[in-house]
Amino acid sequence: MARGPVDQYGCVRWAPTDLPSGETETTLNEMKMRLHRMFSEDGFDGAERAEPLMEKTYILQRRYLNQVPAPTIDKVIEEWPFLSSRRCLYSHFKLLTDVSIISKLREAIHSKGSTIVKFCQGLSRYPGIAEVLANYDVEVSDKAMCVLQLLRTYFKEPQDAIVLEADPSATAADVQRMTRLPSTPRLIVQGNV
Repeated sequence: MARGPVDQYGCVRWAPTDLPSGETETTLNEMKMRLHRMFSEDGFDGAERAEPLMEKTYILQRRYLNQVPAPTIDKVIEEWPFLSSRRCLYSHFKLLTDVSIISKLREAIHSKGSTIVKFCQGLSRYPGIAEVLANYDVEVSDKAMCVLQLLRTYFKEPQDAIVLEADPSATAADVQRMTRLPSTPRLIVQGNV
């Protein structure tokens, strides 16, 4: 399937103007209110049911996100709480770019991850590399985390430069309350890294 024309920063639907078929501004705003109710009742457990509504209200999301000045992350999450769910964020990214981030990530981990692991296996004397390789079974399901840890170790980055550990039972709100989150992006892993 060929990608459509690019309109901004590699995106194919940066600022859509056409409402979904059969929808009006009023019906889209009603859907947005339903999404808020769903989130207040079900939290992230409602993400699967919310996804179709999030896709329909995409035009409203883009209008909100494209404002000048841009809204803060806190305001975005307040206005569109399901955008912080993995499922709806991936769906939004797919609509924005015509790229399935999950399939691209799997592809990259499989091809480039194997290259990185092989390269690092030849660096067993490099400080920390052997330890990282000993902690992961890259042939099963740990390849992504192993690759991240190998890169972190190779470039001598501190553990929390890439990954922050959180309690496996913590919610996103718990993590924000417990930890002063850095201003730069990090992966938050629930459980041991």
